[in-house]
Amino acid sequence: MGYTNYWKQPTDFTNEQWSKVKMEADYVRSWSELPQIKKVCEVEIHKDEIIIYGPCESMHINRYAKTKPDYEGQDITFNFCKTREQVYDLAVWHMLVACAFVKDDFTISRDNHNFTEVVQEPKEAVNG
Repeated sequence: MGYTNYWKQPTDFTNEQWSKVKMEADYVRSWSELPQIKKVCEVEIHKDEIIIYGPCESMHINRYAKTKPDYEGQDITFNFCKTREQVYDLAVWHMLVACAFVKDDFTISRDNHNFTEVVQEPKEAVNG
């Protein structure tokens, strides 16, 4: 089974938030000049959308939250991008972290990790 990144976007980005996300996307786009990334990742920045192309699936981050479902019962806040842990997964995850950092209701997770859960502090080691 492949490796997938997930996110929920219940509301639109504000002008200030979107500006920060686009600046971060521009930074990620600069990575494409690195020989290791150039062959596997391309970033496009549009007025209301950022696209990261990779060998598996493309990732789309939209400024405006989806408002109409494609089918009955669809969670219109839910999005995903399957990357199979290929090199471009670094760019996809970086952008998702940036979005979650600037937007409180933008939640992210990935296979085998949920970064919105509270992490329990480790118990003190007992000297034996």
